[in-house]
This record gives sequence, structure tokens and C-alpha cells, in this order.
Amino acid sequence: MVHKILKDKEISGSRRVHAVLVPCSSRKVSPARPGLSALELPSASQADVAAEWRHRLEEARLGPADCQAEGLYRGRGFGRVAKVANDLGCQFFVISAGLGLLAGKELVPAYDLTVTKGAPQAVQGRLRDDQFDPARWWESVEGGPFGTPLSSLGEGPGRGRILIALTRPYAELIGPALAALPPTTRDRLRLFGEGLESALPRTLRAALMPYGRRLDAIDPGTRLDAPARALGHFSRLIADVAAGSCQADRQRVEEALVGVKAPAAAMRTRLDDASIVAHLRGLGAIPMSKALQSLRRDLGVACEQRRFRHLYEMASR
Repeated sequence: MVHKILKDKEISGSRRVHAVLVPCSSRKVSPARPGLSALELPSASQADVAAEWRHRLEEARLGPADCQAEGLYRGRGFGRVAKVANDLGCQFFVISAGLGLLAGKELVPAYDLTVTKGAPQAVQGRLRDDQFDPARWWESVEGGPFGTPLSSLGEGPGRGRILIALTRPYAELIGPALAALPPTTRDRLRLFGEGLESALPRTLRAALMPYGRRLDAIDPGTRLDAPARALGHFSRLIADVAAGSCQADRQRVEEALVGVKAPAAAMRTRLDDASIVAHLRGLGAIPMSKALQSLRRDLGVACEQRRFRHLYEMASR
């Protein structure tokens, strides 16, 4: 009887959602393994940097300190999407700029590489002469020793939706590869993220669910976790709805947001790094989330989360 119940749940889930994908997070449970940090790569052309990175991955040997992909990353947005996948009982994948598309249970080494421009570990900082081509970089890592081919997304039982949370850098990274999927798989994609229209190939724009900043009125959060919040809201909307057309799902979102207005954008001033660090030290030993809330609410100061994390660590030394 137990097996029958589980089987029925899996079949039901496959009719609603087949898989959930989320970008990796810069926050990880373990430091990067020696050699697997973008900071250690040579300065060269993108092709040569990609070849060197691929070589290092192929030489990496898993050890007792390594963990499954779903357990490597920290971050509120990542955790929210992982929970959705667990609640739905569907497949879970991580979109990693360093390792490719990772099945949640795949054992992987800790590394430190991103395609978020301006981050210290951004691969763009290692390139010499040529401009960064996100699609070419994805091609170089997708076939690596730890990744799963994106083309396998549509495989398996059922015809359920494939939900993908995306930030702009990751939309640029895998957008062309998603657009190249067979139409029968592409029609099952549901994409979530703010301001992605110009970052996605035209054939994928209909798959972008129409949330925008209206979501902040019913589920407040930050810009970084907006894709995860939208995906979570959508998963509840279609909890008992078998997969149908993308147009029907867009209509469900619009109906759920009828009468909802985006909150007015907060007008915040900016402070230099030294002033913010001084303010944080004056707050004493409080959690990072509370310190950020204080900065935004009490002082009305703007500070992007990645920058704030760095300044909070400086203030804590």
C-alpha cells in the first residue's frame, strides 16, 4: 500500500511539474577546492580559459568533504526553490556557471566561479582581449564531468511543466540552449525573473510568467530572491492543475494578480563603503539580515545585497 501511494503521488506530480531549476549561489557550505576558483585561472582568451577550467574539473577527484549539489549552496532564494521541488516531489537541478546543469543528488566539488559581472570570482575578470560570450561559456561547461545535458530535461515520465528561476546573468547564460530544445520540451518551460525580456531569445519570451514588481505586494522580498518568490507563488497556483498550455498558465498568473499594484519604489540615498562599515560597527553583533533591514529602514540607505555582505564581513572583523 505504501508503494502504491508513493507511485500515485509521483504520477500526479509528473502531470503538474516535471522539474525545477535554480541558479547556483555564491554562498556555499565549503570553500573552493585548490585550483577550482576563478581567481586562480590564467588571464587568456575565453576559449583558453574555458579549456583550462574544463581540464581542472576533469582532474578533480571527489573526496569525503564533497557533498550533493543540493546541499552545497546557501542563500534564501536557492533554499526556497529547493523546498518547492521537495514539496512537489519532482526533479531538482542547479544551473551552475562552473559545473553545468547539476542534478540535485549529484556529488560535486566545492568551487568558486560565477558569470555575475563585477563579482570577484567572475570569469569575465580572467578574459583578455575578447568580450565574454555567455552561450559559448555554457557550451564549454555543460558537457563537463559533473553536469547533465540540458537536452535531457524533457526525458522521463509525464508531460509536466519545467519551472526555471533565472537572474539576468543566468538567462543570458542558458537562454540560447533552452531555445534550442525540441518544441515539445520548450513548450513545457515556465520562466521566472524580473526584467528578462531583453536577455532571452524571442522564442522563450512567452514562457516568462508575468509577475514583475506586483509580486512584492503579496510576497515582499529582495530583487535577488524575486525569481524564487515568483516560482514559489506559481507552484501554489498550479498545485492541482495538470500541465496545459503556456498561455493558460500566464492567464492564471494574471487572474491571481488582478487588482494588485506594485508598491512604490523606495527612494534611498547612497553611502560610501567606509560610512556603511562605520554604521554597521555601531550596531554591534547583530545578524546580517537585521543589519541590512536597519540600513534600509532606519537610514533609508541603498545597498545591493552582494555589496552589503562584503561590507558586513568587513565590519565584523
